[in-house]
Amino acid sequence: MWRGDLLSSLEHLQNGRYAVLKKLGEGGKGVVYKARDTALNRVVAIKMLKSAVLTEEAHSRFTTEAQAVAKLNYPNIVSIYDIGKEDERQFFVLEFIDGMNLRDLIETYPEGKCDLQTVLRMAIDICGALQYAHSQGVLHRDIKPENILITEGGTAKLMDFGLAKMLGKPSVTQEGIIVGTVAYVAPEIALGKGADARSDLYSFGAVLYESLAGKPPFPGEDPVKIIFGHIHDYPVSLTRLNPKVPQALAVCVMKLLEKEPEKRYQSATDLLMVLREVAEGYLREVLVPSGKPSAVVPSPRPSGVREIQLIDRAEEMNLLRGAVDRAVRGEGSLVFLYGEAGIGKTRLTRELGAYARLRGMQVLYGRCPALFRMDGVPPYVLWNEVIKDYLETCTPEQLYRVIGYYPAEVCKLVPEIKQKLGMIPQSLPISPEQERDRLFEAVSQFVTNISKETPLLVVLDDLQWTDQSSLLLLHYLARSVDKASLLLLGAYRDTDIDDRHPLSPVLTELNRERLLQPVALKRMSFDEVSEMVRQILEQDDVPREFCELVYERTRGNPFFAEEVIKSLKEEEVIYREDNRWKIKEVAKIEFPKTVKSVIKNRTSRLDDDCQNVLAMASFVGNDFTFEALLGITGIGEDKLLELMEKMLKTGLIREKVIRGEDLYCFADIMVRDVVHEEVSHLRHKKLHAAVGTALEKVYDKRIDGHLGELAYHFLEGGNKDKALDYFLKAGERAQKIYAYDEAFSYLQHALTLLEEKEGNLEQKVRLIERLGELKWWMGELEVSMEYLNKSLDSWNQLKDKKTLQGFIRKWH
Repeated sequence: MWRGDLLSSLEHLQNGRYAVLKKLGEGGKGVVYKARDTALNRVVAIKMLKSAVLTEEAHSRFTTEAQAVAKLNYPNIVSIYDIGKEDERQFFVLEFIDGMNLRDLIETYPEGKCDLQTVLRMAIDICGALQYAHSQGVLHRDIKPENILITEGGTAKLMDFGLAKMLGKPSVTQEGIIVGTVAYVAPEIALGKGADARSDLYSFGAVLYESLAGKPPFPGEDPVKIIFGHIHDYPVSLTRLNPKVPQALAVCVMKLLEKEPEKRYQSATDLLMVLREVAEGYLREVLVPSGKPSAVVPSPRPSGVREIQLIDRAEEMNLLRGAVDRAVRGEGSLVFLYGEAGIGKTRLTRELGAYARLRGMQVLYGRCPALFRMDGVPPYVLWNEVIKDYLETCTPEQLYRVIGYYPAEVCKLVPEIKQKLGMIPQSLPISPEQERDRLFEAVSQFVTNISKETPLLVVLDDLQWTDQSSLLLLHYLARSVDKASLLLLGAYRDTDIDDRHPLSPVLTELNRERLLQPVALKRMSFDEVSEMVRQILEQDDVPREFCELVYERTRGNPFFAEEVIKSLKEEEVIYREDNRWKIKEVAKIEFPKTVKSVIKNRTSRLDDDCQNVLAMASFVGNDFTFEALLGITGIGEDKLLELMEKMLKTGLIREKVIRGEDLYCFADIMVRDVVHEEVSHLRHKKLHAAVGTALEKVYDKRIDGHLGELAYHFLEGGNKDKALDYFLKAGERAQKIYAYDEAFSYLQHALTLLEEKEGNLEQKVRLIERLGELKWWMGELEVSMEYLNKSLDSWNQLKDKKTLQGFIRKWH
């Protein structure tokens, strides 16, 4: 174990070459001493690392990285003079800086807000250091106030370059939680995607934010909430926390804190140019005041409306975190999070995903598309998505290790597996009744084997929209999850589930077998609603009577509350004055009765073009691509982009990226439902036909996953020939992957369409026989016999003796 009292043993460091004078400080990674280099007669700093370097490989990596950093020769970088090992611990001999670090400097200012001149000078110095280091191929990886030293003359110098990489792994607690510098970590690093120069710029932006605001972008003691903030939230505007910050500097810092690296400055060179312009503008303002009143400019924001931080869900999060902790120990489980629409289920699953990653778990997502009809969802959609998520990050070697005994079965769900593995051995033939069980076992092995490599969290969101086969497979996997490092987390709207819903019998069986831990999400309390209102408005002095009104009318539903505030701002009931939000007399506020009425009011304020695009998008589903909208609307690309930007700013739609594909989505399915309900019945048929034709082209190269969806569009659009064709293809595809319930449904629709047409008797009879066959495999023997007898009678009518004999041999 590390002991902090090593001063006496260090007095004779390197056989007396370095004479230790005093201890300067201690951090998470090491202890720093002031010392004298007796050979060169100069004062130096010695940083002794707390972690021992135990292996030759670790020592070699440490030395290689240290040599790369030692080559950096720049006025604003603390030089490395020497490295060595003492008592199995590595140490650095560094340039001694007579001054203080930025953390200590911040603490000398009232409220921790440094003066602008100091911040700008420090920013330019450190940005220059980063520009030089990046040009040499060296990343810092741990920028924070403690690693920025300020000399007595005011020069800023950056230290500890590459230390995180030299040590080979992040600092962790006994429970495995990443600690130390979470306040400044870039989202892509938190998500395990690796770092580049733009990651350093994000961390530097977080340091600048704290220097100006007096607190980091996402303050708090809980590292998970902080990490979640970096990934999903946007910080409070700098101008709100410190009105003295020039608008240009606020914009600069907020750009550094963009979630996506592509939206930040792409290099320290670009940033340095901006910082110099900001500094010159500030100095001109200070030295030659304009005498004009400064305009109040809105805080910089991304193109979409920012997502507010999660309101405390301590009880629910403790239950979920406990399930993660047990899974890491090899005690897996199935947990279902449920509640009404807009209650915050998806947000909570995302926060749990951040916590799971910090515990070292891999996180995979099963996403169910909210199509215009639930029965258009392709079979096994959840597990198809989970496996594709894994394929995004795994190597062929990893895939080979986890694929299990039945790779051909898994390939039937996700053919892309063949691209990574090459030749796949075919499964031995077995009876159709057993084939579905073998597929279930294949996917179960695959998922469980992934958890043997790394503890695994599988998030299955929006179960109320998923298909029956996905749910049956989930039930199968749940029976063996308790002995694996695997947590299955499902989320659904309990208000959407009735006795006829495919989830209902699965819930009954899971509870009967005691395989399920349910977690209910309740509505927010008055205090939680009040905190939410303060977050949305970004100010603390909100009248209590207004919060009471919001709580009373929304009944504590977070989505309803958020939509109401947005609507009241659009109506200017809540308005800006003197750079603050003001609220008109509370007693005179006309409050909408339902969340749907709020959404309807908000969409009605859009111009006609935006309303038309939204209406068309609602016929695709909750998620839609720009490419699809281009095909459906017929609007030019530039014009459509302009309309989408308008709607993004309202918060009615959002942007997201799934496995590299850019998507738009409605802010909530209720927005989509309200928009869809406003479309006249006369227009429904026309829009379904347009959507079907456009999606047919968009899905051209991946059409197997959208056969049912297209069939229903063409059915609703009146093109019965195309609907019949897609129902037959969807049924055949579902049967091939043993999704017998879905196959029966699709083929039943096809039979109905065939019966409306003249002729085609032989095709109808063969289809009736297939329906009977499916019911046989599903174990519904009486229903099966009804279809088979009907088919037999029809063959007799057709007097096709050869086919009739074949039918009798097969079924008797």
